[in-house]
Amino acid sequence: MTVPTAAFSGSATAGGSESVALQYFDYGEFGPQGGHWDYINWRADDLGAAGYSDVWIQSPSQTVAPSSNGYDPRDHLNFNNALGSEGELQSMIDALNWNGVGTIVDTIYNHTGPEDPQGGTYPHFPNRGYFHEPQSIEEDRLRGQLAGLWALDHWDGRVTDFMSVYTDELAELGVSGLRLDAAVHIPQWWFDNEASDWWDWHGLFTVGEIWDPLWRIEEYLNGAIDTAFDFQLQSQLTESFSFGGSLDDLRSTIENGDCLLGSNPVGACTFVENHDLNVYGDDPGEVPDDYDLAHAFILTAPGFPFVYENRTIDGDGIDDPYADWLANLIWIKNNLAGGDMWFRYSDDDFLVHERQGNLVTGINKGGWTRSEWVYTEFRNQTLNDYTGTMGDVWVNGDGWCNIEVPAQDWVCYAP
Repeated sequence: MTVPTAAFSGSATAGGSESVALQYFDYGEFGPQGGHWDYINWRADDLGAAGYSDVWIQSPSQTVAPSSNGYDPRDHLNFNNALGSEGELQSMIDALNWNGVGTIVDTIYNHTGPEDPQGGTYPHFPNRGYFHEPQSIEEDRLRGQLAGLWALDHWDGRVTDFMSVYTDELAELGVSGLRLDAAVHIPQWWFDNEASDWWDWHGLFTVGEIWDPLWRIEEYLNGAIDTAFDFQLQSQLTESFSFGGSLDDLRSTIENGDCLLGSNPVGACTFVENHDLNVYGDDPGEVPDDYDLAHAFILTAPGFPFVYENRTIDGDGIDDPYADWLANLIWIKNNLAGGDMWFRYSDDDFLVHERQGNLVTGINKGGWTRSEWVYTEFRNQTLNDYTGTMGDVWVNGDGWCNIEVPAQDWVCYAP
């Protein structure tokens, strides 16, 4: 089965290389620690050196709650909130750009905060006329109030005009892309007929938060939105890379097109964990037991992978976004992981896939060393393990080689 690929991200390098983004959040149960923009600014050199193409950050807009994680905007155009000031935000974006790293910013096109808008609560939407009348998501997902937040009326031209200005202001900061919060609660036609022109004008990459079945995700991707997060794949990663799970099931999910990576890999943003899962670090069942192995898969497979780190909650996200093992996988994704994906072998604990004559990856979640003879597109040549774990392997004239992987580990072979 072939999974085709493409390059992603507004800041991805040319030449067919594939990008890796870091979701770098300051997201706590009682709000952020603060100083987040300065912190990322301080780490900008390290982010560039680690090979990340982009950093996804929370919304910088002023919020209703003074100590908020960013999803209840009071003033979309006031870029001063608990995460830092507008000046600090601009300095961070400039530092990231200097190091070849783009900024993907959370955008809140769907709503404001939970307070009643009557009486000027929201300076750009001074009364209820800019909003849908209060109703539940179950009544109407396009007009309902998500989590009690006031839903803006996208049929109102005044709302559209303001959101155009909002997009312009974000683009002026020098961001590379937009993460579209609650994208499926906004009419598809609005993205296609209105927002797409703004994004095209500024050259902005877009990724939608869409939890829905694949058919609805595809509706939005067939229009203006570039990519969407692959929640179906994340669910299968959690099952397959946990005790009792099967890597053969992961292969089947992709081959059968039951996740975005399988049905539309060009539109798939893959991830092992993010802030919408295990929000405060108290439900480890939503992420894989074999956390590193799951990353080894998404960082060698097609798609645009997002690594997650939350500075505020211990154990929420990756332990170290600059760890040597992770930087090695990012380098492999950046430099070797181009081309279509072919599954070469799979069972419950062992999986081998090839990227179109460029890279052969073996992953072993079992408790002992495993090896399998697999067919590849290489002929009569030596392949090197770019993880540094194993020695070279020889591919014979018929394209076969023996891939051996230690317990709970992975290998990445290329010329």
